[in-house]
Amino acid sequence: MKKFLKILALGLGLTILSVACKTADDSAIEALLLDDAFTFLLTKDSRTLKKGDLISLSFDEDVEMSLGHKYRIKIAEGIRESYPYQGSGEEILEDLGIAKEKISLDQALALKEYLSDKITIIDVRTPEEYQGGHLPGAINIPVDNLANEIREDLDQVIVVYCQSGRRSEAASEILKDLGYKVVLDGGGISSYKDQV
Repeated sequence: MKKFLKILALGLGLTILSVACKTADDSAIEALLLDDAFTFLLTKDSRTLKKGDLISLSFDEDVEMSLGHKYRIKIAEGIRESYPYQGSGEEILEDLGIAKEKISLDQALALKEYLSDKITIIDVRTPEEYQGGHLPGAINIPVDNLANEIREDLDQVIVVYCQSGRRSEAASEILKDLGYKVVLDGGGISSYKDQV
């Protein structure tokens, strides 16, 4: 009977602890900082937002964050629905470091629409593949020429894509090595469902 009570007490303690931890994390998001205006790309589902959503946060005090880093941030209740979502950041819980993120090409186009002059979408396929169809607004720099031909600001949000995702992954690594802070891998255009 004593053994049963110990197990029951342990189980109850773990349940209380997990509920307490869950409650503490309910108002936190995990997101990648895209620009100096505190626009973030969610990298994980939260209680109210989905991975891939954009949110613009304001902070009551000065905060220092690095572009291209992923953060856990406690946010205030009352997220305003707009594009992107609007909210108030209460506390930076953790800097998770430089992030390597994959996004869909639909998300890339949504980012292009919102961030316009702060984002560059690069098709890293061959010129022949590019001529066969590409995302609207994408420029073509084949992955083998990327290190020599790219001339964007290091703070630009860069999205790369290719045919199947292999070259875009290599391009992401090249761009990170060149010092680009926010590099997003759009994968392959073969999975894109709209007309190119």
